[in-house]
Amino acid sequence: MQVTILGSGTCIPQWRRSAPAVVVRVQEELMLVDCGAGTLRRLSEAGIDYRGPHLLFLTHFHLDHIADLAAWLFALHNTRELPPGWGLEVLGPKGTTALVNRLRAAHQPWLQELSFQLAVHELGNETRHFAGWQLSTMAVRHGSVALGLRVQVQGRAVAISGDTDYCPAVVELCRDADLAILECSTPDEQKVDGHLTPTLAGRIAQEAGCKKLVLTHLYPPCDQTDILSPCRKQFAGEIVVAEDMMTFVV
Repeated sequence: MQVTILGSGTCIPQWRRSAPAVVVRVQEELMLVDCGAGTLRRLSEAGIDYRGPHLLFLTHFHLDHIADLAAWLFALHNTRELPPGWGLEVLGPKGTTALVNRLRAAHQPWLQELSFQLAVHELGNETRHFAGWQLSTMAVRHGSVALGLRVQVQGRAVAISGDTDYCPAVVELCRDADLAILECSTPDEQKVDGHLTPTLAGRIAQEAGCKKLVLTHLYPPCDQTDILSPCRKQFAGEIVVAEDMMTFVV
């Protein structure tokens, strides 16, 4: 598996951090996780063709996680050289179908009759089996609907929290993961309900027995203080503060 952080930031514009997006290459499949503003540009910077991912996983519907979705659909619709039968599957929590339909209605007629196949699947606490790999999802603690995910292939596992506060589900998703990508929105002193801090992210990684922890979804105060030290007090494994375009091989 190969995992690239396309956006390590949030809804706040930052020159070094694009809005949340991660691309996971598993077997021959590319899955984009979230699609915040700037994702399409970051894909290009990463050398990944925008026609490459056939799966998009939306963790939840806040704008910093979905803002490039309509633009991506529009780009695909206007790509003449898409092969016959080319398709995109959008996966997400309950409400994903309504979200996609509203976006298409808001941008009609341009997104009403698409030139490619689009399928939407709403997920809950479940495991889906693809060719040689598995995707597990669980509801996490962030607003009314939000999912975290875990990708497993050949005994290796990557967990991605999406936005969440501490909860048993995110610990379970991260259980014995080779790589856990956890949101870390604010320093401990500025804790916001529904989000993690360095101490909580470290606690989750330690309780779950993760091998490596990546801190992402970083609001500007995280770049103005030491977020590694409080995290290290909780987690004995390797910790990395994410930067856009970082790639991890699992």
